[in-house]
Amino acid sequence: DLSSSTDDVIFYTTASATERMRLTSAGSLGIGESSPDELLHIKSSTSAKPVIKLENSGNVASGGQIHFVMSTTDESVNDIPGTIRFKGMNSANSETEYATIYVRNISITDNEEDSEMHFRTMNDGTLGSNLMIKSGNVGIGTVSNINDKLHVEGNMRVTGNLVAQEFHSEYI
Repeated sequence: DLSSSTDDVIFYTTASATERMRLTSAGSLGIGESSPDELLHIKSSTSAKPVIKLENSGNVASGGQIHFVMSTTDESVNDIPGTIRFKGMNSANSETEYATIYVRNISITDNEEDSEMHFRTMNDGTLGSNLMIKSGNVGIGTVSNINDKLHVEGNMRVTGNLVAQEFHSEYI
């Protein structure tokens, strides 16, 4: 069934007359949510749900994709074209961001484009950047002065072999 008694368009299932989806007059779509607060708001009280499934059943080499696109004419350095946030409720029943993955543009010059990808996790109540990939280099425990292929700030434990091809006396 379809109802439009308000400015919203509401979809119900006929067997239980339960609201399943709502398109608000502001253009927000709620699936399992009657008051969507984003353009798309999907909500479920079922364990391990909701799930968004992108399936390609063709005989192809590449499957589904998610694109984060900034399509303005005012792009600049330090723009963040995409973010994935992992949130949950803490013991005070407050929505808390426990981890984040985001990308920042560090050069937008044509044919010189460059970026950095940040991986942030919560540690003792503070969300901090713990891993960053920048211009092909990796920083662990640091997000500044990453000028080597691997820059580790802090102690490191290796179980197994550590193989180095070349040693320089200033680093030993």
